[in-house]
Parts: sequence; structure tokens; C-alpha cells
Amino acid sequence: MENKYLKENIVKVILFIFAFISVITTAAIVASLFLESVPFFNGERLKQLFSYGELWDPRGEKYYVLPLVVGTMMIVVFSCLFAIPLGLGSAIYLSEYANPKTRNILKPVLEILAGIPSVVYGFFALFYITPFLKKNISWLAKAALIFLVLFSLYMMIKCVKGFIDKDFIRTKIIFGILFLIFLVLFLYLAFNFVGFFKETSNLRVDTFNVLSSSFAVGIMITPLVASISEDALKAVPKTMREGSLGLGATKFETVWNVTIPAAISGIVSSFILAISRAVGETMVVAMAAGAKPVLNFNPLGQVQTMTGYMVNKSFGEVMVGSLEFQTIFVVGLILFFMTFLLNVIAKTVVLKFREEY
Repeated sequence: MENKYLKENIVKVILFIFAFISVITTAAIVASLFLESVPFFNGERLKQLFSYGELWDPRGEKYYVLPLVVGTMMIVVFSCLFAIPLGLGSAIYLSEYANPKTRNILKPVLEILAGIPSVVYGFFALFYITPFLKKNISWLAKAALIFLVLFSLYMMIKCVKGFIDKDFIRTKIIFGILFLIFLVLFLYLAFNFVGFFKETSNLRVDTFNVLSSSFAVGIMITPLVASISEDALKAVPKTMREGSLGLGATKFETVWNVTIPAAISGIVSSFILAISRAVGETMVVAMAAGAKPVLNFNPLGQVQTMTGYMVNKSFGEVMVGSLEFQTIFVVGLILFFMTFLLNVIAKTVVLKFREEY
């Protein structure tokens, strides 16, 4: 009996050591970021870091981090506009519509996409996506413009319907705010439609640009959204689906009104984790988005992201201990807080909307 308890205690100690090493490693990484960043933070540089500025250039004593943050967020937004609908649609199909044979074929394909090295996506963006955009950007922009007009009109109609059908004041306020947002977007696009439509013929795509790298990052994070969302959808009890179908709902109505709301915590978590993955992506954006640390909101032009700056300086001729060397850790520290905040939000969403069956 004593030998049995001794083995249990040994296993417990070993597992504790493993967990402790994980915590210590994380703490050491965060501590290294802080320690290397502290010399950078004097009064003037700290003030400049969080002030408005259109150029990040440590050698020229321009410490405005806004261009790097904007470049990073542009990659995140455009990649998620592609990955979230595609990943969620894939998850719904695999979970609700695909037969076992089809699912056994498509599921490994998604897993293969998740296993492709990011440097391959970088080359794909640079040598295939960018040339395609250069040749076809005009008609793609026209199609996107028409889609935005029709989509904003459709969402206005849905918001009005939701405002009328819902009884709760809070829900009515949300639908009212959304209606005003889409109304402003629709009116803006409608009044300027002719001018925008003509300008699409004059669009030019840079060799390094946000759109192609965002598309590649979107392909890369799609399996993450699809896999986690599918797991969340599969966890919804079959009895809930059968009850909805038994009441006369169609398959799509069941998915939209029953299955997705029941799995919403897992689905939202997949979105936030995908966003965190896009924020931290390095190789794709370093290769395809460019290295121009200026404030630029044009998705067809080049930018520099926070991770792109870090990798460029890490492999460049930067003297260890210099002010320019410290900026690598400063940017890394800001990036850490951004991803940490996203993970906290994901955890909060899971705990708030989690359903247990």
C-alpha cells in the first residue's frame, strides 16, 4: 500500500514540475520583454510611442508605433473577412450536411492546410496571388462595390425586420444602431457609386501589398476556425436538432436558429483564436506585405506589420543593446499585450455563453 502511494506522489510531483516549467517559461519570456524594453521608456519616447504619427523609424528618432499597429490590424481584418465565413461555412457543412464518406475526405484536407509551413503561404502570396490581383483588380473591385451596396441594403431590411419582431428594448436598440450603420454605408456608396465605379479602372496593385498577404493568412487560419467551430457544433445534442425538425423547421432553419446559437461560445472562441493567430503571423506578412513602416490604409499598397518589423530587425545589422535593438522588444511587448487581451476576451466569451448538456 505504501509503495502505491509513493508511486502516486512521484507521478504527482513529476506532473507538477512539467506544469511549473510551462509557467516559468512563459514568465521568463514576458520578463525578457520587459527588461529589454525598460531602457527605451523615457518620457519623450514613451509619449511619442502612443502619439499620432505616420512614420516608424527608430534610426530617425521617429517612434510612432501607429503605422505598425495599423498594418497589423489591416492584415487581421482582411484575412478574417476571408477566413471566418469560409471556416464557419466549412464547419457547418462538415457537421450538419456532409455524409461520413465526404467528411472523411474533406476533414484531412483541412488538416493538411493547417500543417503547411507559413513560408510556403508567403511564396504562394507573392508569386501567385499578387500577379492574379494585378491582372484582375479592376473587375474584382467592381464586383466588391456592387456586393457592398446590395449587402448593406439587405442588412438594412433584416435590421428593420429584427427591430419589428423582437420585444426586448435592448435588442431593439441593437437592431436600431445596426440599421443606422448600414444606412450610412448604403447612402455613402449609393451617392458615390458612379465615381467609385470609374475609379476601379485606375487601381494599381503593388508587388508587396496587404490584400495578397491577407488572403494567404486567411487560407492559413481557415482550418483553425473550421476545426474548432465544427467541434462546437458537434457537441450540440442531437435531441435539439430533432426537436426543431419535429416542429416543422427546415434543415437550414434548424442550423441557423438552434445549432449555431447553442454552439456560439465555441464558434466565437474560434474567431478570436484565429484573430490572435493572424496578429502573430510573421513569415507571410514579412514576405508579401512589404517593409514600409508608414501609415497606409490602402490594401493594395505595402505596409509593415509588428511581427514583420521584428523579424526584419532581428536578422538585420542591429547592434545588441542599442536603442534600435530595444525597439524590437518594445514592439514585441505591445504585441504580447494585444494577443493577451484577445485571449482574455476569448476566455470571457466561453465562460459567459457556455452551454453544458
